[in-house]
Amino acid sequence: MISAIVVLHSKSGKQVSGSAVITAETLQEYQPDPASVLKAQTQFNTLGFQVSPMVGISFSITAAQSVFERTFQVTLQRNDSGGVEVVQTNRSAGYELPLNKLPRELQGLISAVTFSPPPDFGPQEFFGPTP
Repeated sequence: MISAIVVLHSKSGKQVSGSAVITAETLQEYQPDPASVLKAQTQFNTLGFQVSPMVGISFSITAAQSVFERTFQVTLQRNDSGGVEVVQTNRSAGYELPLNKLPRELQGLISAVTFSPPPDFGPQEFFGPTP
């Protein structure tokens, strides 16, 4: 079983980006509409994922690798650190899943679906071999 984080579009229209500073004071600006959360969670559940409750601006989806590969029409691999990555057509890899193979209604609700990179600290035996 593997998990990914689903980030939905905010109800305010404010875009979540790598430069966005999300704090307790700004969280409300980035939170999605509760109806959109319920729709997205229901659709992912229907597609075969276990869905967590919404926390902040995201929720997680969990399933077997084959469910991710079938739903997103990608190939996944483990990297040297034990993280899950999407194999790109040019043979590079990244953590973000493409949204274009999801049902259109679901695509319209989502800002990103991504795997979390493993931490760079802690005992290596838990995260895979040392590079």
